Amino acid sequence: MLSGKIPEEIGSFWSLKFLDLGGNVLAGEIPPSIAKLKTFAGEIPELIIKLKNLEILHLFSNNLTGKIPVALSTLPRLQVLQLWSNKLSGEIPKSLSACKSLQRIRLQENGLSGELPSEFTKLPLVYFLDISANKLLGRIDSRKWEMPSLQMLSLARNSFLGGLPDSFGSDNLENLDLSHNQFSGAIPDKFGRLSDLMQLNLSKNKLSGEIPDELSSCEKLVSLDLSQNKLSGQIPASFSEMPVLGQLDLSHNELSGEVPANLGKEESLVQVNISHNHFHGGLPSTGAFLAINASAVTGNNLCGGDKTSGLPPCRRDEEGKSNSELKRVENEDGTWELLFFNSKVSKSIAIEDIIISMKEENLISRGKKGASYKGKSITNNMQFILQKTNDVNSIPPSEVAELGKLHHPNVVKLFGLCRSNKVLVGYMSPEKIIIDGKDEPHLIASLPGLLCVDDNKCFISSAYAAPETRETKDISERSDMYGFGLVLIELLTGKCPADAEFGEHGSIVKWARYCYSDCHLDMWIDPMMRGNASINQNEMVETMNLALQCTATEPTARPCANEVSKTLESALKTSSCVLGLKFPSSLF
Repeated sequence: MLSGKIPEEIGSFWSLKFLDLGGNVLAGEIPPSIAKLKTFAGEIPELIIKLKNLEILHLFSNNLTGKIPVALSTLPRLQVLQLWSNKLSGEIPKSLSACKSLQRIRLQENGLSGELPSEFTKLPLVYFLDISANKLLGRIDSRKWEMPSLQMLSLARNSFLGGLPDSFGSDNLENLDLSHNQFSGAIPDKFGRLSDLMQLNLSKNKLSGEIPDELSSCEKLVSLDLSQNKLSGQIPASFSEMPVLGQLDLSHNELSGEVPANLGKEESLVQVNISHNHFHGGLPSTGAFLAINASAVTGNNLCGGDKTSGLPPCRRDEEGKSNSELKRVENEDGTWELLFFNSKVSKSIAIEDIIISMKEENLISRGKKGASYKGKSITNNMQFILQKTNDVNSIPPSEVAELGKLHHPNVVKLFGLCRSNKVLVGYMSPEKIIIDGKDEPHLIASLPGLLCVDDNKCFISSAYAAPETRETKDISERSDMYGFGLVLIELLTGKCPADAEFGEHGSIVKWARYCYSDCHLDMWIDPMMRGNASINQNEMVETMNLALQCTATEPTARPCANEVSKTLESALKTSSCVLGLKFPSSLF
């Protein structure tokens, strides 16, 4: 039987894998050097229940497996629990919330799964909670957060979904990391009440809507990362008034408008990334924008900046400020453009307000050229009149913009224009596509063989028309995708849908499906491309797979244009093996 203290030298046993000091009369403190032993494996023993005076448990960076012991919940004095960087699995025990003495919890970089226990969000003394890099899932907005001491919270790199909660039960949050999840919906305005917040990372989610102005109330915010979401609207002008903001990443969103000039005057701002949005106009020529890297501004319609920006110089007519605001919004009906001539109205009326307003009960009048509806904003009950036109080309957008500038006491104010930028071709075929000098494809605007009548039905006799179009005469994005799939098949095989050489298969689509599933690539690829088959085989096969998806008999089974564009970009990288043809997203 051993007695006395555990020696400090125990930390020098580098290869120690199992330590059992039970059944002794040891006294004193556990030496700090024991934390140097990093090769422990196996499960955390349930016998830990006997350590009633244990306050700090450090078992991080080992090879521990199994579940987190329920016995931990019986330790009345446990304050610090650090189990990060192990191989623990299973759910976080609900009973762990019984440890009201817990202050610091680090469970990140394990294989924990399941939902976050509702009781786990009601620990009153926890100021540091990191459960990132696990396999946790479920919603976090449906539970009540009561963690008044919380200063640091990281739920990053999990599979949480749903909306964000308005509050985490603490006004003391300094670091909030919810990145790499599947959160959706808007960023809560109430995040602006987090007066001590210094770091906010919401990147790589599915958040939408506008960036709330209220975030500028976080006067201690140093780093803000909202990249890789679906945010729309403009950069809040109030961001230029944030006193210590140093890093701002808004890249890969749907933001639009001009970059606030005063943002370049923000002295604290040293790093900005606004790439891959819909910004236009001149880039601020001061502060962090003075020598900004081209990768931080690419994917927009910007001009100006230093040589390092890679942007073209601004023309004089681009240097002036515009009162209009352009928004692009995606929903199940496609991508919509909303051009507002009043910035206040743009914050009140959303695409949902417009769609909901176009109901029969809201009808005011109807004529040959369109109909008028009464509308109301869901946000603030603002009332407006919606004029729907049957002829989208009756008034060019440029003329509408001029009407939007008109201010007269006897003329109704025009607040904005809403239109879909979706173009229905009717059918896609090689003769509808021309290639310019830069190998970029373009659709021909005229549609020979396409006859539209008053009810917008179209009679099409082309071999590239979708089956449902031949039957019902209706055209849609899905019918366009059918034609595009046929074009891909023709490019890959060198065969035309109108050819009469498909034998028992009857059509080029059925023949292509048979070849794709039962034949080697050399049997169906265009003879002109067989020399490149060994090099580009994967790209050819993936492109044929996409073509067969596009030509599915059931329209709903076909991918939408955005999905097709992304698949081509992924499969074909920067260029296609098919005749060296490039497929930019602008084609769709």
